Amino acid sequence: MRWPGIAEDRSAAAAMPSRPWFYVVAGLVALFGVYYGLVGWMSERIDPDLTLRPPPSALPPGGSVTVAMAATLMTRELEAGWTPNDTIFATTALLDNMPAWQTGVRGSIAPLVAVLGDDPDIRSAGEALATPPDRWWLHGGWPFVGGAAESAYRDAVAGLVRFNAMASAQGFDRSPARLTLVLDQIALRLGTVSAATDRTLRDRRTAGDLPVDEQFFAAKGTAYTLTILLRALRDDHAALIRERQLGGALNIASEALDSAAMLDPLAVSTDDLMRQGYHLLVARNQIRDLTARLQATP
Repeated sequence: MRWPGIAEDRSAAAAMPSRPWFYVVAGLVALFGVYYGLVGWMSERIDPDLTLRPPPSALPPGGSVTVAMAATLMTRELEAGWTPNDTIFATTALLDNMPAWQTGVRGSIAPLVAVLGDDPDIRSAGEALATPPDRWWLHGGWPFVGGAAESAYRDAVAGLVRFNAMASAQGFDRSPARLTLVLDQIALRLGTVSAATDRTLRDRRTAGDLPVDEQFFAAKGTAYTLTILLRALRDDHAALIRERQLGGALNIASEALDSAAMLDPLAVSTDDLMRQGYHLLVARNQIRDLTARLQATP
């Protein structure tokens, strides 16, 4: 005898997913969502703090403000957690804007450090900062284990601090030639980033270049780093800047970089990238004007 409702209940049960597997899959999806989504998002640190100042440990009396700021900028990013070399196991593994930002910061400090002085500590810091930002402790170089980017950058910071201690005792090179070298590197960096921005705007499929949002944050990291270092250069070369009347051009360059660094759209568009690129070009032109005036004035 066929009882009413029994067949319907059996067919409904057969149509339902196996409950243990269903709950396992749903639990894993929720876990990954929290781990990579919520926790990863909460770990993101992109902070263009224009009030940043070096601690006394990095800036002894008579030392270079520029060297101290370079060390401070790198230390801040390391303490936030270095993300460009994250593996799939890290909560920040799926982030793309923070790695782009940190790559922009590191890429703007490295070439400047190389021309800040001729001391062995500066040279070793420059070499350490040349380490690729995505280098993990296990890599294809030799030796295959060790030498992750974070370790190299901490060594660079230590070298900068040692150099500043020496500069405090022996004096820091504040000559026009030294300032020109540093400003040349800033202009070159701005030109490189501007060219990458142009390529992204022209053809997003160009091999080797970043998507619009990542290029925006890489340029944002560059603009922030360079405006902070320009402020430091103003402190280090205050007498020379007054003597050569370079303050006006420096102000325009700093304001343009401030504008590029502080752009903060809810969702990055090509218009935002174009606006940012314009500010970078204004800054580069002013820096070029500064170096020309420094070289022309006896």
